[in-house]
Amino acid sequence: MSPLHALVLGVIQGLTEFLPISSSGHLILVPALLGWPDQGLAFDAAVHLGTAAALLCYFAPELRRMAAGTLSGRGRDLRLVAALAVGTLPAAVAGVLLERTIEDYLRSALVVAVSTIGWGIVLWWADRQAARAEVHELRDIGIPRGLAVGCAQVLALVPGTSRSGVTVSAALFARLDRPTAARFAFLLGLPITAGAGLLKTASLLRHGLAAGEATALGLGLLASFLAGLAAIWFLIRYLQRRSLAVFVVYRIVLGVVILLVFGFRHQPGLFSAPLPAAQQIAQDEQERAEGEADHQPRSAPRRLAEGVGQDRGGQDHHPADGDAGPGVTRPPEPRQPEHHAAPHRASASSPGSSSSSLAGCRGRAISQTTGTNATKTTVMSQKSSRKAFIAAWRWTSS
Repeated sequence: MSPLHALVLGVIQGLTEFLPISSSGHLILVPALLGWPDQGLAFDAAVHLGTAAALLCYFAPELRRMAAGTLSGRGRDLRLVAALAVGTLPAAVAGVLLERTIEDYLRSALVVAVSTIGWGIVLWWADRQAARAEVHELRDIGIPRGLAVGCAQVLALVPGTSRSGVTVSAALFARLDRPTAARFAFLLGLPITAGAGLLKTASLLRHGLAAGEATALGLGLLASFLAGLAAIWFLIRYLQRRSLAVFVVYRIVLGVVILLVFGFRHQPGLFSAPLPAAQQIAQDEQERAEGEADHQPRSAPRRLAEGVGQDRGGQDHHPADGDAGPGVTRPPEPRQPEHHAAPHRASASSPGSSSSSLAGCRGRAISQTTGTNATKTTVMSQKSSRKAFIAAWRWTSS
């Protein structure tokens, strides 16, 4: 991965992870338009750690206040911590159980496009509920509302949904105002984002880091951190005065563009999900091994088994029945067992055929007798030659 590649994708991941516009949609559209390959496991781990660091940096004062209030036993802080803990559990459990299935079957451009458009419409409907908001402070969010928003966060596992988009929508339906909904959605996503980054980093350590990727990963991590920090700051302040309508329009346009790019241009990946990195590497190794095996010279038994040989003129020679091909010794055919002819009973109705059968039997018997005598003569001559050789050897030895 080039430094420019890492820088661009890091900025895209940092911005779209927190803006409600689907990071999955951008991460499949931009490489497809620019002809870039999949970014791989190492880059995913780096950008997730960068976005988690952005959340920690922005909400550091809030987290310190929550920790101090929890240790001192303040009821409102304990209430907020409980709401965040309960809201984190559904997505954490679903991520562990369903991540492999989602990666194998739902990472297609069609799913991303449909999710981007569909959840954009849901975001527009939820934004209309902001006028009836009842909660304007984080510490007024109870456990029921936290659980409801946390269950909605499970839907973010489907590519194209947008974690921030679906959690902000659920918070608006739960009667939170827009800025409070965004703040709670970001705090709720902190454990999930950090956990995903740590899991991908652990998997990266098991597979190893390719040579020359350290610079690109560092740029991607830094870009995702700075872009994520800017996106958090921008969205919270933007929602204090404006609605989410511009993001709704953007999502619908993005979904249509993905369908156009992957559908009409016959770009691969519209209906099928790409292979995970480990399976893709294994498949590449198998195809390489098969290609090397096809270029190896074939031995004579293999040519014989394939039915193709090379004649002396250099042209293909297809052996016919009874032809073993040049340069190959044909094995001797097994001798057929001799069957002695049995006398046939003459039929009274056909005396001519009976005479012919009797003559044929006599002819076969004479042939067998002649062959037997010839065999006996050959054996006797071999014995005589052997006796003469032994006698000559004894004479020379004496």
